[in-house]
Amino acid sequence: MDNDSGSPINISIGKEIDRSLAEVMTALLKPPATEIGSLLGDGIGILSDLVRRKREVNAHLGMAEVRRKLEAAHLGLDQITPPDAEDIHLLVTGLSLTDDENLRGMWAGLFAQALHPASDVTAERPYISLLQSLSPTDAKVIHFLVYAETVEAELKSSVRHVWPKDVSNITSEETQQIEEARKRNERLRDEAVSKLLDSAKTFGLDILAGNRWAENLMRQGILKHRVELPRPPDRLSGSLNTERDFVRAFQFFGTRIDFLDRQSALNSTLPDVLIKTSPGSLQVNVTMQLTDFGQRFAAACGVEGFD
Repeated sequence: MDNDSGSPINISIGKEIDRSLAEVMTALLKPPATEIGSLLGDGIGILSDLVRRKREVNAHLGMAEVRRKLEAAHLGLDQITPPDAEDIHLLVTGLSLTDDENLRGMWAGLFAQALHPASDVTAERPYISLLQSLSPTDAKVIHFLVYAETVEAELKSSVRHVWPKDVSNITSEETQQIEEARKRNERLRDEAVSKLLDSAKTFGLDILAGNRWAENLMRQGILKHRVELPRPPDRLSGSLNTERDFVRAFQFFGTRIDFLDRQSALNSTLPDVLIKTSPGSLQVNVTMQLTDFGQRFAAACGVEGFD
């Protein structure tokens, strides 16, 4: 049945797609009934039109996001400091190739900060190359971890500790204050956990399958395990005059080598999940965190904590 509305249809190629694209795919995959050169030429031409239109839409949405960020910073077009023409080309190209909302926001964030005269953020090639390599899931993980760090910082600053003046003689008033602080801290902790779980569900990160989701981010130096291995001493103190001193030095270097081996093994181990929950209790453990470079990159792209 014909469908001239442009709505998705099925032309027996296994997926509901746009009619024009389906016709091209069908023509390219069927045994050639026409001269192959003409067939490819027509098909590539139609595909080029589809890609161009999609990129135009993406670029329009991305530039609108850049304008919103500049307006939020109360920055007029007469105040911006444009990057080099080549950097602008790369930024606009990145926006045009991105139809994921989270990735678009990161491209727009880097673009807007590069335009801001008071910002020290520039359209650095490492940042642009990294953005080009990110998948939609990568962007979601970065957004979630920035949010998780914000929630954790807010929780730590809000927790209240009450200490008695004399632990051997705690008054009834102090007991009441300690209990009230405990209940308040538990409530704040539960609220923080709920925020993290809701955010993870919103991003679809609570159902990540396998461990390949972290591969690119770890390879790019964005993620690291939240587990901190105990560090041995960085320096060997004392002199090396006796046999005992040399044994101590041997043990010192052995401990350092063992730590580096374990650190390397940890850094190369892909996590199975991003968040772990405890059955029957409102507790959550975020297994990964942003590296120092990851934090700088997220900040350069305007990724912020949110409520």
